[in-house]
Amino acid sequence: YQGRKVHKGQMMMLSSAGASYDPEVYDDPETFDIDRDQPGLLTFGLGPHYCLGANLARAELRNIIDAALDFLPPGARVLHDQIETQDLGMFDRKTNCPVDFGNGS
Repeated sequence: YQGRKVHKGQMMMLSSAGASYDPEVYDDPETFDIDRDQPGLLTFGLGPHYCLGANLARAELRNIIDAALDFLPPGARVLHDQIETQDLGMFDRKTNCPVDFGNGS
């Protein structure tokens, strides 16, 4: 993998969390684009392992975005350099989401 040798019996961990971040497959994978129509995303798994909660997660996200658009003024932006995370081993969890509400223009 990427020039590294994998030895017989060596433990490996695979994660689908990074599956949609391949820049050779996905245009600008680091950017959130609500209009992106990218077939083959693995966010919720595939086939018999497809997430049972996918529709609920999509509905929740839709509601969150709708609510944010109701109160965020034009020019508001997330302060990415101030986001704090909690290390959960293989993953990390965002513990805050600081926003600059801009000048409202």
